Amino acid sequence: MGQLALMGNALARALLLPGDLACNVFGLSRANNRDLVRMLVNSLVYFLVGLGVAVMIV
Repeated sequence: MGQLALMGNALARALLLPGDLACNVFGLSRANNRDLVRMLVNSLVYFLVGLGVAVMIV
């Protein structure tokens, strides 16, 4: 069970990476709504990835 949790943690970190990198570039801490900015950046990145995949399929 511990190995499954480690794999889930690694997957979550990989999916949150674009937002974490953006927050680090801007120097945001948790007090500066880091999680809100991370969510916004991740939403934008994965929307663009999904749009690119959809365009390639059609």
